[in-house]
Amino acid sequence: MVNKNFAVFIMVHGRPDSMRTYDTLRRQGYTGKIYLVADDLDDTVARYKEIYGDDVIVFDKAEAAKHSDAGDSTGDLRSTLFASNVIFDLAEERGITHFFIMCDDYQNFFYAMSDSTGSVFAKDLNLMFDIMVDYYKEAPIKVLAFAQTGDFIGGVENARGA
Repeated sequence: MVNKNFAVFIMVHGRPDSMRTYDTLRRQGYTGKIYLVADDLDDTVARYKEIYGDDVIVFDKAEAAKHSDAGDSTGDLRSTLFASNVIFDLAEERGITHFFIMCDDYQNFFYAMSDSTGSVFAKDLNLMFDIMVDYYKEAPIKVLAFAQTGDFIGGVENARGA
């Protein structure tokens, strides 16, 4: 990784023995920092810590909910909203200036082509992430994201999947 102040934050809950995103990142060449962000209501936090040690960050979900508008009045805390919102503070505390927020179930990363090539398996995520961070630094934008296969549900032109 060229961008040293970069990390991937993976929002986790209840699946410490099935960390698809973590394994996928490593399998596809990402060698940088990965943090697992778990909430304090997760009964499996101890197992996460047993496997991933200091890479696990536990946050107070009820406290995070006080600072987030979940868009409902049920009080239901089953949402990644709270983790995704606290990650900005967690990154700043660690000197991370650029980061990706991911869920814990990504199985592959691909380059999607607009022609008949389809999708190409990404073999060097360090390079992919460096390119994206460099682009973000130069472009007049505030957020840059990957699209997920599920984002393309519906429509003939969006029928490509990984």
